[in-house]
Amino acid sequence: MPETPPHSPYLSCFYKQPGELHQWLQERTGKHPRDFALYILKTEPGTLSAASRGPFAFVLREHLPGLDEGVITRYQRLSEGAHFEHPPCCIDLLATCAVADALSIQLRGLVIPRKQLQRLELGTTLIPEAMHKPIDFWQPDNLLYAPHETSPWLQGIKREASEWLLEAGLEKANSRLHFATAIQKTIA
Repeated sequence: MPETPPHSPYLSCFYKQPGELHQWLQERTGKHPRDFALYILKTEPGTLSAASRGPFAFVLREHLPGLDEGVITRYQRLSEGAHFEHPPCCIDLLATCAVADALSIQLRGLVIPRKQLQRLELGTTLIPEAMHKPIDFWQPDNLLYAPHETSPWLQGIKREASEWLLEAGLEKANSRLHFATAIQKTIA
């Protein structure tokens, strides 16, 4: 990651490197991970599958203490140019969700108009404005906790994301990918 002052509005994290992402999020969340939420913004409603199309973006929301017991909210876009048609982007999506979940960061999904997501990517709108009126909501953690055998597509991206997480030494995040399968084996 480039050296940037911590107060810089241009501070960014390279989400395609799970080890760096984990370290960066861990340093930021510290003792209060529930003050953070990772939003995955997409433009098409419905469950993610091999047929999913369109762009998506990662946004980190952070609540900070403000004056008079108020709260200040800071948003950071963590992705650039991600779309479902490119399989490595889907693998990044799953690995990023696993890293956030392992750090107890809330996962939230919003479906927003394509125009808003495009404006967000171009930097012509503020993040809260892009997220202000979602079309729908979705549960990104369903990707983590869905049974491993759900679909060949999900099975494939789980396998690839697992390899990336293990290469980065992130066993706890990797275990999030296999949680549902482990529970099913325990119940059976």
